[in-house]
Amino acid sequence: MSDEGETPMLIDPSASVPLVPASSPAGTSPVAPGAEGGALRQGVAAAGLLTIAVGLANALNVGFHLIVARLIGVEEYSLLGTLLGVMMILIVPTLALQAVVARQVARDLQTVGPAAAGATLRTWYRTLTRASLAGIVVLALVSVPIAAAVHTSRFVPIGTTLLAVAAGLALPVSWGGLQGIQRFRALAFSQILFSALKLGAGVVLALVGLHATAIMLGIAAAGLLTLGASLLPLGELLSAAGRGVRTRSRLLLTRATVGSVASLTTLTALTMSDLLVARIAFSPHISGAYNAASISARLLLVLPIAVTAVLLPRVAVLDDVRLERRLLVLGLAAVGAASAAVVGVFYALPHLLISLGFGTGYEAAESWLGPLGLAMAGYALVNVYAYQLLAVGRSGVYALVLAGTLLVQVAGFGFFHGRPEDLIAVQVVTAGLLLVVSEVAELLLVRRRDMTAPEAGV
Repeated sequence: MSDEGETPMLIDPSASVPLVPASSPAGTSPVAPGAEGGALRQGVAAAGLLTIAVGLANALNVGFHLIVARLIGVEEYSLLGTLLGVMMILIVPTLALQAVVARQVARDLQTVGPAAAGATLRTWYRTLTRASLAGIVVLALVSVPIAAAVHTSRFVPIGTTLLAVAAGLALPVSWGGLQGIQRFRALAFSQILFSALKLGAGVVLALVGLHATAIMLGIAAAGLLTLGASLLPLGELLSAAGRGVRTRSRLLLTRATVGSVASLTTLTALTMSDLLVARIAFSPHISGAYNAASISARLLLVLPIAVTAVLLPRVAVLDDVRLERRLLVLGLAAVGAASAAVVGVFYALPHLLISLGFGTGYEAAESWLGPLGLAMAGYALVNVYAYQLLAVGRSGVYALVLAGTLLVQVAGFGFFHGRPEDLIAVQVVTAGLLLVVSEVAELLLVRRRDMTAPEAGV
């Protein structure tokens, strides 16, 4: 996706500045002999590294839920799980910025240089720092209706959740910067560090008898410490910006940025809305068991992370719709195969997984694990489509598709919420519908670009 006149650059994963041109003017050889194979090997190695790191980070996250759920009991875990769901939905707009920042940094490096990329990062940090201060005030005002919606009169846990949201706002910017310059080792370490600190804080606080309130404070502290560590490998890039180089905040809020944030926020809401409905519709005990099944099934959403983290900065600087489609198909195949294996285990060993993981009191979750896994497998594939369309700058149209699907899902929950099985059925249908619509949308957009692209760019 390079504009006319730009010269895309290949970025060494261990460096923070562009190294060699990735393409030449039309009519010449685009890459040096062997460069394509070397780039492919680098991509595979980076994907393998991130797969291991993401797997370890999420193993730590699973450990957090399994251990804390045993220590604080079913009903308190129901509240904690709901607070974490609220936190995720509130923080998703900035989590979506990871992909946006990665795309902007990669394109700044290939078209202008490190100074522009560093200025972009500085502006995002400055903007989100101001937003976090304003957000704390605004969210504090809505804490009462939020508490009422999740059936609790305890306002302090809601307050600590808001602090955790504020503490984590800027972290995705660092991760996007590392992803954009392809510093995948640093990105992997940072994600593992956050999960490890979160696990340590949760377990220690639960062991001393503290529950949801203190645990959310611990998560906030883990976010701040990880943010500090993530700034270290970005120091050279941030310094390259210099005092005289600035990017205005309004220049970052492009149509593509808004579309990307909207699409990824809506997608996350689609995958997590059932947790809030379960908390409202069911007893704390049933809601806690549903959380256990949902958290377990949500592991499938980890599978596309490594694939999209590697593909996004590469696809963002391509100008070849056929190669983009080929990379999408490879990503879908990898995520689909892994998802099928995990869902098979969920259906084959639900009792073993739930009993070993969560212990007594969560038996009801066993029958929900497989079907929820099927729904999350669909959403995992949809994530690949979402990041592909983000990389090629088409996420604005896709955001409308996701918004329409969310309305259908909400209507489904409105009609069918009497049993946990009803919520699961809505999720399965929604994921299947969105998967079909995503494929149609991507094909139409690729065909349109193929028809309008200059002959030299195809």
